Amino acid sequence: MGVGRRQHAPVESDEAPIYVPAPPSDEEKYSYFQKPKPWIFAWIFVSALGILYGYVMVAVKSPLTTPALLVLPIMVMPVLVNFWLRSHRPRLTLEQHQEVLRRYRPDPADTVDIWVPICGEPIPVLRNTCRTVAALEWHAPVMRYLLDDGDPRREVEEMALEFGFVYVRRRDAVPGREPREGERGWLKKAGNMINAFELSMGRFGVVFDADFAPRPDFLKETVPYMQAYPRTGIVQTAQYFDISPWMNYVQRGAGSLQEVFFRWIQPARDVWRAAICAGTNVVYRRDAVESVGGFARVPLGEDVNSGVKLWTGGWETRYLPLALAKGVAPDTWGAITNQQQRWCRSSMLLMTEKHFRDAKFNWQQRMAFWAAFLYYMASAGLLLTAPFPTLTMLWFFPDKVLPHNYLPMLPALLATLLIFPMMARGWRPEIFRLCMINSGCHVIAIGDALRAKVQEWVPTGAVTKAAKTKKKGAPERVSRLLRTWVIVVQVLLWSGLALRLPEYGIGTLWATALLAAVQLYMVAPLLLPSYGIRPSTPPLEVTDRGPAVAAAERAWSATRSAAAQRQVGWDAPPPAWSTHPDQRHPRHNHPHPVQAHHGGPPPVGHAPGPYGPAPRPPVRRSPHDAVAYPGPHQPDPPHHLERAR
Repeated sequence: MGVGRRQHAPVESDEAPIYVPAPPSDEEKYSYFQKPKPWIFAWIFVSALGILYGYVMVAVKSPLTTPALLVLPIMVMPVLVNFWLRSHRPRLTLEQHQEVLRRYRPDPADTVDIWVPICGEPIPVLRNTCRTVAALEWHAPVMRYLLDDGDPRREVEEMALEFGFVYVRRRDAVPGREPREGERGWLKKAGNMINAFELSMGRFGVVFDADFAPRPDFLKETVPYMQAYPRTGIVQTAQYFDISPWMNYVQRGAGSLQEVFFRWIQPARDVWRAAICAGTNVVYRRDAVESVGGFARVPLGEDVNSGVKLWTGGWETRYLPLALAKGVAPDTWGAITNQQQRWCRSSMLLMTEKHFRDAKFNWQQRMAFWAAFLYYMASAGLLLTAPFPTLTMLWFFPDKVLPHNYLPMLPALLATLLIFPMMARGWRPEIFRLCMINSGCHVIAIGDALRAKVQEWVPTGAVTKAAKTKKKGAPERVSRLLRTWVIVVQVLLWSGLALRLPEYGIGTLWATALLAAVQLYMVAPLLLPSYGIRPSTPPLEVTDRGPAVAAAERAWSATRSAAAQRQVGWDAPPPAWSTHPDQRHPRHNHPHPVQAHHGGPPPVGHAPGPYGPAPRPPVRRSPHDAVAYPGPHQPDPPHHLERAR
């Protein structure tokens, strides 16, 4: 099927238009399938060796500098492990993928729950996600859930009804004490997913983050793997992002770095059956999750922890290099710093979890997981060690500073200009500014890990008051660290040059001065109030008010009207089994049956849904009760959805 590049959703608002992603096009869908290019990674390996060689040569100059060699294992191990990981052919080719789809036999029992966890994201972004999720095509019953963990917003409830979602909101915690299981705030996103899993009962569960727009064929491209490989517990697909000139360097660079991961690193991990679960654009097998006691109960990184937890039960995660959903990359200082700090801290937590130690990994798989841990360690170490060679030579061994000393760096410079742009779209030298920001986040996260501290979870795309406040969270802490570090390093660098130039002349120090100027260009914007991050102003055609969105919205409205005239409020006819406590399918004997319908086009009366009979009327129990209903104007949950406090 064909999917265009521009499909968005309009909204009436006095605010500035907001960028919303279209589902990936047919060309983008298959863009991560490519022939192996081992020479690329060989060049990167040689580049890393050149930089390490220069570092070692400086460290052995004097007994006073020799202790710098202590960090060498942290820097070398990721280089070796990543080169080993990437030196093998991918596990899956496009031809093999197409063969899996051909062999799939549609099963009416392949019911699907779709979970969209949200927490304060902009309404146009949520609307775009809901509309594209509602357009997913599948032959078996589908239930859609909007899992709201943010502040109450009437527009969100109305949107759930319009697009056919069950609106689920955990009950509020009692003021004055920590949230408990089933209450909003308990384990943040992990708790939200655990709650949704207990309320639903499809054979498979699909998760989309609140800012992703999936293609209509998402289920057709992923669920067949569950039939083809019975021990597959998770099918993870790529995260894909637009990368355009109008975006600021944070949004462009974040998209490029994610492309490197999902285009090159995940397939390399998948060779050893060590792909990680990324938490969105992912399919779970309910039997697998239930067999290990549900999703991981962790404050951060519920996705990768749940993937590892499934390994303890003998289930594996399979990665498909398909771009089946497109998201919104972080574009602000707060968004990128919260995201990177959270990812690094969750990696630290994973290393200490019992399910990681108990997982049935072979040594190659365990090494692949350690590679991610070592990457964060090396990233943090690079921030602290990168200035060491230049400053040491300039201040203590100025007579040894010669232009040809920089020759070992030449492969790395060529990789920056030629190799990395071949690996990801939108790669520009400014991406190293973003890498420095990421390194600062990783330093903060590792410091938290050493103190056994867990930073409060903040959604990447949230616009809630909590996300905007300037309390001492990751954004402010990273800002203080980086600005202090930039000032100290630049003062030492340029004062050293000013001191040595009169004595040794530009003929000797020109290479040092040139690289210092390039470095200043990279880091100076971090001292500005905006960190050099200009507001992204998208062209109209890629916003929530673009013409393509208007057309998609009109088509959706027409579909709703036609369905309402037919008095059909559901995605599929009722199957042979029901969610009534006495009539549930034996495979889904779940302790929390769900009988609330999910809206779709406004149903006439209480039409039966794909999961059984219509809901019973809601009743009031407590203002703190959980809420799970198909739309607005029902402030109280049906009594069969209330959970014991």
